[in-house]
Amino acid sequence: MEIYFITTITLLGFIFGSFLNVVSLRFNTGKSLQGRSMCFSCAKTLSWYELIPVVSWLSQRGRCRGCSSRISFELLASELLTGLFFGLIAARGFFTNNFIIDNAYVISTAYLLIITALFVVILFYDMRHKIIPDEFSLFFGILTFIGMFFFAFNNEIFTSSL
Repeated sequence: MEIYFITTITLLGFIFGSFLNVVSLRFNTGKSLQGRSMCFSCAKTLSWYELIPVVSWLSQRGRCRGCSSRISFELLASELLTGLFFGLIAARGFFTNNFIIDNAYVISTAYLLIITALFVVILFYDMRHKIIPDEFSLFFGILTFIGMFFFAFNNEIFTSSL
């Protein structure tokens, strides 16, 4: 049961990593998150098989199928990092003596995944623009404030860092 949970969360991390990269690319550019992904060089709309996280980048060798221009390594890095972080968060119970997946574990995992997703967006946006937008800082502050109330009396490891 635990292995399936960790594997599922890790795979979701790869998928969310791809989406979070799009968020960091399109934030404050006037482009919406709606619409299909396309090549920045030739504007070719990408097919579903060109959007499979990690696998597509590796199978295409980091290049567009249409014009052969390079696809940023940041795309692969965001997918891999998010998948790795999501997997480690899901597996954090292995580092304690009792790894039981119950409602509290799932809720705290979801909370940590949201925080991690925000950090990934901040990381890749900051790498590109050398600034962290106020909206991200405000959202992080709100999430932390909410987390203090829901997790303050829980004995999990992460609550001391809040």
